[in-house]
Amino acid sequence: MYIAKTPQSVTLEGMEEELLTPQEAAKFLKIHIGSVLRLCRQGTLPGVKIGGGWRIPRSGLQAMLTTKKPAASEGQAPDPGRTGTAGD
Repeated sequence: MYIAKTPQSVTLEGMEEELLTPQEAAKFLKIHIGSVLRLCRQGTLPGVKIGGGWRIPRSGLQAMLTTKKPAASEGQAPDPGRTGTAGD
């Protein structure tokens, strides 16, 4: 059960967690607010809807930034138009 302590933090069974608005999360991640909202809806970015608006835990932002992402070449078929040599 969440118990609001201030507009920016909540307590969950004795743990205090700072929650950010989508605007604050967008500024932190240096992306558009629409991208933050899309990531929350998809479940890629952990968040909770409170009173119709999203709140994102700061720890979730930090975890998202430290999660290893696959390299662009991994899991993709090679581009047939590229030969791999310079100057072609």
